[in-house]
Amino acid sequence: MKKTVFSLAALASLAFAAPTAYNYEVTPTIGGVQPEGNLDLKEQLTYGLRFGINLDNTIFDQFELGYDRSDNVDYKIGHDSTHFNRYYGNLVKEYKMSPEMALYALVGIGYEDVKNEQFENRDSMFAQYGGGV
Repeated sequence: MKKTVFSLAALASLAFAAPTAYNYEVTPTIGGVQPEGNLDLKEQLTYGLRFGINLDNTIFDQFELGYDRSDNVDYKIGHDSTHFNRYYGNLVKEYKMSPEMALYALVGIGYEDVKNEQFENRDSMFAQYGGGV
C-alpha cells in the first residue's frame, strides 16, 4: 500500500513539473533525521508527501501541508523501536535566482505521533525551520 501511494504521488508531481503558471504543487519527499542526543534515538530515514498552495499578494509565497513517516526507529538503549508520524503546516518564502531556480526559507508548526513512547519521547507539538534551493 505504501509503495502504491508513494508511486502515485511521484507520478502526480511529474505531471506538474513543467515551468508553467500553477497554483499548487504535490511533492514526495525523502530524507534523514539526526535526533538530539537527549532523545536516545538512532538516526532515521523519513519519507512523506507535501501539498503546497501558492499565495499571491502576501509576504509568503506558499503555504504547505505535509506528512512525514519514520519506520522502525531504534532506541539507543535496549532493543525496542518505534514509528513516527509527523503532520505539519509551513509558510515558505522564495528568493528567485533565475526563472527556474530559487532559494527558499520555511517556518512551520506540527504534531508528532510516537507509536512506542519511551525515554521522554512522547506525542507532542513541534516547530520547524529550514531552507534550500
